[in-house]
Amino acid sequence: MDTVVGFLLAGVGNVDLRRKTNYLIVDSKTTVKQIEDAFKEFTSRDDIAIVLISQYVANMIRFLVDSYNKPVPAILEVPSKDHPYDPGRDSVLSRVKYLFSAESVASGRR
Repeated sequence: MDTVVGFLLAGVGNVDLRRKTNYLIVDSKTTVKQIEDAFKEFTSRDDIAIVLISQYVANMIRFLVDSYNKPVPAILEVPSKDHPYDPGRDSVLSRVKYLFSAESVASGRR
């Protein structure tokens, strides 16, 4: 929630005429279904270029995050103040490591 509030204070949040937001505040009452629906909506909108999601919340919908493979919007997993960041669970970081290791093998740099 603190991350969302920070971005809202910076002017990044938006509410359109239909009262649709470009953010979701996840708390103890938010269901996994609501998170899944928001992720699907945000990743299909053409007015969103980056989806910031805490790693803790991303772990709740890990199958969706890991299966997402489009370049835009980019998915960035960020740490939250209550849950430590684990680089081993970050799907984007894992893909980057894979691409660089595959590139190293292809170019004979290993």
